[in-house]
Amino acid sequence: MLTDFEQTIYWWYFLIHIPISIFIDTSIITEGRTLHPIFKKAINWHTVENNDYLVGERPKWLQFFVWTEMFYQLPLFFIAVLYGTTTIPETFLKLYGLLAGGSSLWCLIDIVFNGHYFLLNPKKHTPRRALPIMAKLKLALFYFPYFLLPTRLLFL
Repeated sequence: MLTDFEQTIYWWYFLIHIPISIFIDTSIITEGRTLHPIFKKAINWHTVENNDYLVGERPKWLQFFVWTEMFYQLPLFFIAVLYGTTTIPETFLKLYGLLAGGSSLWCLIDIVFNGHYFLLNPKKHTPRRALPIMAKLKLALFYFPYFLLPTRLLFL
């Protein structure tokens, strides 16, 4: 069971995650075609500033995770914000924790073992330059809360 403090933390987490899911994460599955130029500019800034090759390259496995987010997690966010986390059965929260924590863990593992610079206009067969440790750490720290908070829900 979540404490009152944890319920407040998750309420804010779900509230903040709604626009992130709608405006940022969907760019991974739509290639940004449906986004307002302001959001495209923000995503491009994030991709370059944080060396987020995952958002820039949109690998198929990440697109799969985003589709699960759109069909399962996004509705759960709205329910949690409108009615509170106490109205959601623990099984649904645990499933969210498994899906979101698992996908974020996959991202973290990829960053550690495959982290590389994103090239905006790569030429065919351009070799990837590995990110230095500090750049990998910066990117991993960006993804870490999206692993930690959902994974905590597995232990309700």
